Amino acid sequence: MSSTTKQALQRLEGSTAAIWLMQCNPRLTEIRASSRTALPDAWCVKRHTKEIRRGDRIVLWLSGADAGVYALGESAADVRPLRPRTGEGAGPWPVIRASLDLFLDLFDRPVKRTVLNADPRFADETILRQPFAANPHRLSAIAFDAILERVARSG
Repeated sequence: MSSTTKQALQRLEGSTAAIWLMQCNPRLTEIRASSRTALPDAWCVKRHTKEIRRGDRIVLWLSGADAGVYALGESAADVRPLRPRTGEGAGPWPVIRASLDLFLDLFDRPVKRTVLNADPRFADETILRQPFAANPHRLSAIAFDAILERVARSG
């Protein structure tokens, strides 16, 4: 395991902050191509907007055939409105963004949904039960531990 990965895991394991899973549809976002040089630094959130705080742990989940965990990090700031919606059918609500610091890139060794499906610690997570729910999904500490263990093993 690289020293960078080891330090990132220690930082995430040592935290007691909330854990949020941000889901990305790779068919709608060019995230795979940009992962090495430009992991997202913000993500749109629709719920739990008053609960996400700076330092909360973040899991980036890509959906689709190869669904799973592709990056880990922290929230870089409390959520913030980006701009009010405009145009036909737009509501009065602003677009809400969570600032992200995704410091552990797992694109070369993702923790796949198929593996997490088999782990009883992950069985009750909403990303498996309600994958089409709006971002973010709250993730339990025990489910996060299942992810961290697999990242540590893949080194």
